[in-house]
Amino acid sequence: MKLRHIALIFLTIVLGVLGYLFSAIVLAIYAGLWLHDEKMYYAQGLPAQIFGACGAIAGVAAARLVWKLGIKIASGRSRGRPGKNSLSEA
Repeated sequence: MKLRHIALIFLTIVLGVLGYLFSAIVLAIYAGLWLHDEKMYYAQGLPAQIFGACGAIAGVAAARLVWKLGIKIASGRSRGRPGKNSLSEA
């Protein structure tokens, strides 16, 4: 397996887990406080899992965005495109 694919898998797993934890814990507790004045209402059971799944999807989407931007930046630099003030455009 190429290093490029390993880096993508690692980035996706890390951002997916962070998104899951943030959504399942932080957002679920704040939703419980906002809706029912009990912070553990949404932090237990199915609502926390749903919040966490949405956070994991957002983390995977963020990993894809970061990966695509990184590839675009790296490919632009490796081609050696001339800048606006280059002599080759004269």
